Amino acid sequence: MNNLNNFLSSINEQRILIEGVKFGEKEVNDILSRSDDFNIGIEYEIRPNIDQRVELEKDLEQRGLMKAVDKILPEHDEMTEVITKKLSLKEGINHIKEMFKFLTETNVEVPEMAGMHISVSTNKYSLDDFNAVKFFLLLDSDYIHSIFPSRQHVVNVAHKIKNSIEMIVRTMPEYDEDSFKTNITTTKIQDLEKRIENELQQKYQTANIRDYNLRDGRIELRFFGGEDYHQLFDDIKQQLLRSLFIMELGYTDLYKKEYYKEIYNVIKHIGVDDRDDKEEIQKSRDELLDAIRAED
Repeated sequence: MNNLNNFLSSINEQRILIEGVKFGEKEVNDILSRSDDFNIGIEYEIRPNIDQRVELEKDLEQRGLMKAVDKILPEHDEMTEVITKKLSLKEGINHIKEMFKFLTETNVEVPEMAGMHISVSTNKYSLDDFNAVKFFLLLDSDYIHSIFPSRQHVVNVAHKIKNSIEMIVRTMPEYDEDSFKTNITTTKIQDLEKRIENELQQKYQTANIRDYNLRDGRIELRFFGGEDYHQLFDDIKQQLLRSLFIMELGYTDLYKKEYYKEIYNVIKHIGVDDRDDKEEIQKSRDELLDAIRAED
């Protein structure tokens, strides 16, 4: 108890970890080495012209892509959605890479409103151990949405969490900044998590967890997409691997201090303007992209 309170009391004024947690080449390689620990399902929204739509299934078959496809459905705005079966991580990444190559070579239109949803889950942990609030806070959806800016119609879950915590703090004094630093307990954090999680059940947000218990721990990442998203393979691969890494943290006590720091920072900055660390975000992003390209 004292260690936790001392840690919270010593937090610096500035957020040091822009992405919330350390995620670099070592973590990338670890995730990639455990492909079968993860399940991946991909939904590609595209807008083929009439001729392309007629030939789509045959063209995907010729390129060996249909083998992983579960179904092809009509979508909004005259788009078509290609939905894969459940794949391993390695299979999923390979399918994305080859699908993007197909879209580029055949000049299939990928309009601004096109989404690319990637559903993820793990075979490694008990479903009951997942901490959704920890996952969302460490994911840092402000950072995520800065990479895919055309997906701004997808609700930024960071704002929902901040609003939820602000409402709790304003109505329950035991959760204000001073009380959180001096009298924090595991029970109080668990109570706070339950109150926040009730606000995280919307579908059209950074990540959809509504089907988590119904579909074996499925989390639908909805922040990917936008115009010509098929030209963003490195960014998409980077954020997929990072999301899997943080999903695993949601099942364990790893980075527990960083998680408490995130909660404390939200409470501490209620009513304060959001930070603007674009240069630091770009630096972290470029370093990780270099590591991923080297891995390829």
